[in-house]
Amino acid sequence: MLFRSGIAALVMPFFFIAHIYEQLKGQEDNGYSLAYRNMLMISSLFYALMGLLLLYHILNFFFNSNLSLLGILVIFMGTNLFWFTLRQAGMAHVPLFFLYSLLIYLTLLVYNKPRSYLFILMGFTAGFITLIRPTDIICLLIPLLYNVYNKKTLNDKLIFLKNNLKGVIYFAITFIIPLIPQMLYWKKFAGSYIYYSYGKETFNWLHPKILDGLFSFGNGWLIYSPVMVFSILGFLLYKRLKPVALTLFILVPVYVYIIYRWYCYNYINGLGSRPMIHLYPLLAI
Repeated sequence: MLFRSGIAALVMPFFFIAHIYEQLKGQEDNGYSLAYRNMLMISSLFYALMGLLLLYHILNFFFNSNLSLLGILVIFMGTNLFWFTLRQAGMAHVPLFFLYSLLIYLTLLVYNKPRSYLFILMGFTAGFITLIRPTDIICLLIPLLYNVYNKKTLNDKLIFLKNNLKGVIYFAITFIIPLIPQMLYWKKFAGSYIYYSYGKETFNWLHPKILDGLFSFGNGWLIYSPVMVFSILGFLLYKRLKPVALTLFILVPVYVYIIYRWYCYNYINGLGSRPMIHLYPLLAI
């Protein structure tokens, strides 16, 4: 499997702290000592806390401070986010939780008060999500569908995009930027700008395992994070959450369809389906 750069880039600052520490101590700076492992754990905790902080501000757009605080506590303490933050650090899921939180928060800011730098940050964030997990390119539905829930709001969205065309261009450019180094790497070592790095591991598009992925005792999502049943029931309250209703009703089913078409639909470990962690910032609403 050829190297994929997304998580490496996010963990790199913590790696270099450990690297400098080992060098100052005159220890073997080989990337495998306790200092490196500790910094990897700290990186996971950092991205989890940053994601939760952003999620608190996201929830504050819709609810009061007390409910927002309760929301982030439930997401952290009641789901497998807790496990991947404090026990199984180093995988993509906690950083992606942070990046999804950031993307949603930037989306709210952009539609509240459009600014060029917000479009740039939003595009870069979406690009980084796609770099880490290419199937998560559907995260683009978050800014695209936000605040669209009837014909009038659809027309308003088109006008918004037209009036902020420069920002949309900035978004497109910065979306591509994180992908370029990876594509150049693949071209050099695999001979192609687009390379499937999972070998024979693939998706089974004709035979989904959605019910097993959600409810199986063999690592099913809702069996091990049952509190998230309330996030599903929350779909019934879509009339109170119109700005995100269409995003929820389209992105979540499509995402569930994709992740449970994977050949290893139970995702082996982590107390429930780990890819669902990426959507927690959206499901928390």
